[in-house]
Amino acid sequence: MNKTARYAVLTAAVVALAGCANRPMNQLGSVSGGGSAFDSALVQEYKGLSGVEKASGDHKDADAYARRAMAAAQGNPTEPDSPELRTLLPDKYKGELSTQRQRLVTALDSSGRTKAPADAARAQAMYDCWIEQASENFQPKHIQACREAYMTAIAKVEAALVPAPAAVVPPGSYLVFFDFAKSNLTPEAVDIVNAAASGATAPGTAITVIGNTDTVGSADFNMVLGQERADAVAAQLIAAGFQGPIVAESRGFEDLLVPTGPGVAEPQNRRAEIVVSKPAM
Repeated sequence: MNKTARYAVLTAAVVALAGCANRPMNQLGSVSGGGSAFDSALVQEYKGLSGVEKASGDHKDADAYARRAMAAAQGNPTEPDSPELRTLLPDKYKGELSTQRQRLVTALDSSGRTKAPADAARAQAMYDCWIEQASENFQPKHIQACREAYMTAIAKVEAALVPAPAAVVPPGSYLVFFDFAKSNLTPEAVDIVNAAASGATAPGTAITVIGNTDTVGSADFNMVLGQERADAVAAQLIAAGFQGPIVAESRGFEDLLVPTGPGVAEPQNRRAEIVVSKPAM
């Protein structure tokens, strides 16, 4: 190879390296922040997705996520991806993705970005991950993982948008409410349980505690969560001085106070009912 040819090859290599360095996925090192808490969280979510795609060799999607991270860092976050723009998206995914995009946009536009910025950013990024993986349609586990991560995040956003419910107390029973996917008692719940114990001092009084959940997650998961809630209430009843028999059981999402479809984080369904059975006079 003569000197001229070697120079040409070297020049081409330098140009190629410069081109790689200028790719969006290679410019994320100094990208941070954003105009709001939501923007900042979205930057990190998209940077993470860009890194995953880059490591797997999918530089096109790595660049796409990098551009979204840069836009969020400048305070101009992109809207969630759209099934209508994904020409390779199989028909079997279009219906659910369209429905969930509307759900996501509604939550974001209903103060979701400000009331739950981290979860809102997670929901948007995981929705975009879901639609991207579905469009490629050759890694079912990745599609499912992104979908599940989105469902978990959007449920948290929706939960943050709903005011804390007022306790509805049927005669002879008490209701206590729980945070999303939690079984620990809030201070308000402890006060209600203590009041139930104080009103159940007559000899022969028995208490049944029924744990309930919303419809986010599987039936098995929610049966366990409902039992954990019932057990937490039972433990507090004992701590408050109740000495009679207690039955703690779970109904999962089989007995909804507010009827909903699957995957809905309805706060009034996240509850335990304390039923006090006093002896006949």
